[in-house]
Formats: sequence, structure tokens, C-alpha cells
Amino acid sequence: MIFNFVNECIEPTLIMKKYFIIAFCFCLPIGLINVNGQAICPAGINENFNGVTNPYTSTGTPGWTNDTNFYVSPYQSIRGQYTAAGTIELTSPVVSTLGNTQVTLKFNHICKLSAVDAGIIEVNTGAGWVQLKNGPLPAPDNCVYTGSATTFTQSFGWKFSSLSYPVNWLPGQDSAMPNNNWWKQESFDISIIAANQASVQVRFKAAGNGMAGNYGWLIDDVEFCFSTCELDGSIISAVSPVISGSLGSPGPYTMCFNIFDSSGIAQADLSYAINGSSFNSIGGLQQITASLWCGSTYDTLHYGDTICWFVQTYDGSCNFNSTYYPAVGSICGYYYSGIPSIPFCDNFDFITSNWTAPTSSIDPYWESGQPGCGTTSDFITAPNSWFMKINDNGGFSFSFNSWLYSAAYKFSSAFNAKLSFWYASELSTASAIGVTLQYSFNNGITWNTLGGINDGCSKNWFNGTVATKPSWVGNSQGWKKASINLKCGTGINGSSGVRFKFLYNGFYGNSTNNGCFKIDNFCIELPPEKDMTVVSIISPRKKAATNFPLPVKVMIENAGN
Repeated sequence: MIFNFVNECIEPTLIMKKYFIIAFCFCLPIGLINVNGQAICPAGINENFNGVTNPYTSTGTPGWTNDTNFYVSPYQSIRGQYTAAGTIELTSPVVSTLGNTQVTLKFNHICKLSAVDAGIIEVNTGAGWVQLKNGPLPAPDNCVYTGSATTFTQSFGWKFSSLSYPVNWLPGQDSAMPNNNWWKQESFDISIIAANQASVQVRFKAAGNGMAGNYGWLIDDVEFCFSTCELDGSIISAVSPVISGSLGSPGPYTMCFNIFDSSGIAQADLSYAINGSSFNSIGGLQQITASLWCGSTYDTLHYGDTICWFVQTYDGSCNFNSTYYPAVGSICGYYYSGIPSIPFCDNFDFITSNWTAPTSSIDPYWESGQPGCGTTSDFITAPNSWFMKINDNGGFSFSFNSWLYSAAYKFSSAFNAKLSFWYASELSTASAIGVTLQYSFNNGITWNTLGGINDGCSKNWFNGTVATKPSWVGNSQGWKKASINLKCGTGINGSSGVRFKFLYNGFYGNSTNNGCFKIDNFCIELPPEKDMTVVSIISPRKKAATNFPLPVKVMIENAGN
């Protein structure tokens, strides 16, 4: 067990203790000043633009207006637009940084402006507006830029545009509509120009040849802070091997991180969650060298489990600056190695070799991902499911099959297991089309239909017949959970090579035969080890008179499986 200073007050919904540790709370309150009274983030320049009005001043035509389509903090940001050869400015109130040596400026934005136009940041300390420029290190012009925009360089004029993040902001596609995944955070240390000043203002300025169909400059969550000590968070990087993607072992896992901070590290911790549960702290990372910190998870994964994690640090400055790694969300890994053992659940949210679907250049086939068909909800658990999309190919139709195969499962010591999954069917009834589920107990050599219509072993099972095969047909009216007792599948109990196959059977191409079939959360579960059943009725021994209630005594015993 690792004993360390552990924060119990920050992010209480994310970090919860799974093990008893010696702890000390720094308890940083939300507000303008931290526990030591150093970091000041004054209202005025700090703004999330969620109110009807804000303290910033807009100039130019049409200028800056509230935008409810895209935002970082709900439920709006501010959007700048300008006319041909026009200029717009968004100017903050005046604040004083007297007595403080460190000043930072951060904001989130989507700068969907033409690549030939410009969005720039300016600062005024009483002597006029000066554009922020990050010169060659170690002697920057008036700021230190720590963002990742490709255009905030001297050769591009220290400006932002759609070219700043070309993968996300799509320069050259002027009419492309942004989405909330486009947001980027910029960060500047502006101490050189703004520290210890009686009057400081910040403004966002955009100009060019007109919008040319671009959406504009979106800005949200401006953060302007100053202090007598540093305001920068730690620099964190993971050391291989990293819990990410497909994992070759079930754990527990040891992870190490390189963590750097000029003020030292007061606290570093790793938190993780399995299958969407609450995040648990491991109780603190252990410092191995000056920059290397390591720690281990406690749990062993089962086949199909997903583990997600993040690191949080507090530096040794007077502000106890906190940093998350990764900066947004968490990183996840999943354990799908080897032949799956029973019980298990597969929610299809990671692309794995557990399921395969042969593809054809002309036929529709099963696909894994966010379903692109149907009108029901896309999935039971986000973000993926398997789905079968039947499209109109221009008028002619033909009969075909499409298969989705599982890996082989071991039922060597699994008896009377229950199989369940969720499905959503939107299949046309204009002709015979449907989906059936088959199984093989000899690793795919021979195949049999699993269950039947009204077979007494299942629930929400087949409801029609296609080409002599019991199938799911028609419209399920949303997601339904189907289940079946596998004791009704001859040869499954005791087999070490059981495979399953979803089979689409029907026509393709006729517009009346279009449709969609989706599946999610495929699970095989075992019955309880102990069960109870009635053996005999001891009392009453004889039939009671009509309307004459008597107590009933029964003898029960453990019935096993």
C-alpha cells in the first residue's frame, strides 16, 4: 500500500477511495483566490458567455453575438463575424495585475475563418494595443505560447484561422459546419507584457476579405489569472507499456509516468474505472526518480472488460496547480485476449477479433461502429454496435446471405448457460427478409438454428420464418432484449468450441426491401451455483374443504443446476 498525501476534496465525483489511506486535504475552494490567497482570476476578463449580456465590448459588423449551437460550458459561446474588408473586435474590461509576477491567458475556440483571413490576440497595458507574438526561444517577443496551433508562428503572422488545426477545422471547405469536437484550448504565459501592470485589457480581433461561407470565430471560457508564483500545470507523459487499446494480459497493471514541474510535485495519483463504474484512486503514485512516478491497479480483468484511467497531479507552487492527463476524458484499454471464458459480456464498443463479418463488393454486410441506419437509438451502450444495413442499389433485386461470426467459446465446464443480447429490427415485410441466429458446437464445421418460434426456452426470440429458417422479421418497435437457455441447443453443454452466427437472409436492391437490423450487448451467463426446488408437500395431507384455508408446509432442498 502506498501512503501519500491524497486529495479528497477536488473532483469528488471522479476520485473515490477504494482503500483506506492516510490522507490530507488541500481543499481548494472554487472562487477567485486559492487557499494561500495567491492565484487571482478576476471576473471581467474571465467569462463563459452564458449570460444574456457579458462585460466584453463588441465592435464591427455584424460583430460578436451569442451562439447556442456550439459551446464548451453549457449552453452558449460567443461568435464573431465580419463583412468584406471588415474588422471586428471583442474587448475585455480593464483589470490590474499590480504586485503579481505571473500572468496567464487561456481560452477555448473554433476559428472557422478562411485560411487567408486572420484572428489575432492583442493586449493593452495603457500604451496601446500590442499583438501577442511568440518569438524564437529562449527570448520570446511578449508571450510564451503553449498551444498547438500550426499557424501561431512568425511565418504565419501569429494568427489563427481554419488552417490552425487543418484536420479538425477543414481549411478550404468554407461551408463545412463545425461541431463540438472541434474545440481547442489555447494557453499563453503573458507575464512579459502583462505582469505588475495597473491596467490590462485583452481583445480578440478578426479581419479579412469576408466570411466566404465560413461559420466564424467561436470563443468560450476565457480564463485570465495572475499570481506571485507560477500558474502552469505539470507536464505529464505516459511511459510504455500503457493501458490502451487491446490488452494482452488481464492485469493488475503497473503504469509509470514522467512528470515535470519547475515547482516540484506535491501529489500525483492514478484513478481507474472498470466497465463504466466510478473512478477509484490507487492511493497515490510513488516517486521512483526525480521525474518518474509509478503505481499499480488492484483488479484483474475478465474477458471483455474495459478499463479507463487518468492521472491527476498538484505541483509544489503556492497555487497547487492541478493537471489532468489526458487533458480531456480518460484513456481506455480492453481485454479480449485468448478464447473467452464463460461468463462474459461483449458490448461491441471496441473493434476486436471476437466477431468477424465477411464483406462483399456488391452485397451489404455486417458493420461495427455507430449505426448508420434505422430510426431507433443507435446503441444500448455507447458508442458502437453491430448492424446490418439493407440499401436500395438502383432497382434490381436478388437474394443473398450475410453472416456475422463469433469466436469459439469454451463450455467445457459451463452447463445450462443463458445467452442474451439486445436487438432492434426495422426490416421491410414486403418480401421475406429476416435475421436468424445459428450455433456450432464443433468450431464451425456444422451449423444449427438456435431455438425456435415459441419453443419454451426463450424470450423475444424468433417471430417469423424466412427460407424455412425461424427468424426475426418486421419491426421490433425499438430495442428489445432476446434471451435463450442454451441447454436447448444440442451439443453446447461441455463443448470447447462453440461458435455463434447471425445470418441475414433475403433480398437486396428493391427500395421496398430496405431496412436495418442492429445488435448490442451480447452476453453468456451461468445459472446460480445453488438453487431451490419443491420436493414434496407435507401438509395438508388431504384435500381441504372448499373455502377453508389451511397453512401449507413444503419440504425444499438444494436442486443444484
